[in-house]
Amino acid sequence: MLNYLCLIVKPNSKLLSLNLINHSKDILDSCDGLIIEEKWLEDNECYEILFKSNNTNKINLLLQSKMPKYIDCVLVPKKNRRKKLLLADMDSTIIKEETLDEIARNIGLHDKISRITDLAMDGKINFVDSLNERVRALKGVKSNDLKNILEKKITINEGAKTLIRTITKNQCKSALVTGGFSFFAEPIGKMLGFDYIFSNTLEIINNSLTGKLLSPIIDGDAKKNALIDLAKKNNIEIAETLAVGDGSNDIQMIKKAGIGIGFKAKPGLQKKTRINIRNGDLTSILYIQGYKKSEFYL
Repeated sequence: MLNYLCLIVKPNSKLLSLNLINHSKDILDSCDGLIIEEKWLEDNECYEILFKSNNTNKINLLLQSKMPKYIDCVLVPKKNRRKKLLLADMDSTIIKEETLDEIARNIGLHDKISRITDLAMDGKINFVDSLNERVRALKGVKSNDLKNILEKKITINEGAKTLIRTITKNQCKSALVTGGFSFFAEPIGKMLGFDYIFSNTLEIINNSLTGKLLSPIIDGDAKKNALIDLAKKNNIEIAETLAVGDGSNDIQMIKKAGIGIGFKAKPGLQKKTRINIRNGDLTSILYIQGYKKSEFYL
């Protein structure tokens, strides 16, 4: 089977040396990996090696244990490498923050709510139950407060704009699929250029949150189903899809996709996916698909 090994470090860190590349090649050789071709996708930032081997599981384990932790070592099949549909989580993936936690911070409940969020994102408590519990605590928050949070407290993650611009220019559809809220997801998704947006909706009456969510609820099942439905709608094979997220409610979507990626993921998700971006930014998703940095739309 033909696979690419992508070695990726933090952008502009220049931490990827020839010695480290040779170390990774020694690991491939120790597992009877036949190197076919290799090249820089960006000098000292991303290097790819095309190789043939039937021992990819062993290679992956050795890479994770033997290579420095500041290098993301990603194995990806050569077939269908460049995808036609990308689904991305929003909170802690496309943006840095957890929007629900930011609302809670505004009313002095951040510590309580963030603890529940952490447990839910790591799969230790039920996502939908925890979401309803957290939303109930927000009853009475004004829509003007949400607007202030959107404008002043939300930060787009590094590489997000470049990622969506680049795949769009290359005829890849994109969807923002989040357990977060439409008040934030709609403007963020439209600003970045996502083709589709799926999110939960907070009930607002007389400019105040009621503490309830409107149906349908976007949970792990809904994220997976969105991937299936969008692929079918656009005549795209599941093997030609990619999904990225950080929490346990992304697991089903990530496991269903042709390539599933954990982005600075919680431990519960890291254990469920073979590809984890721990050091790079969201442009790592472009490198994983074989884009050179010179092909990025900044």
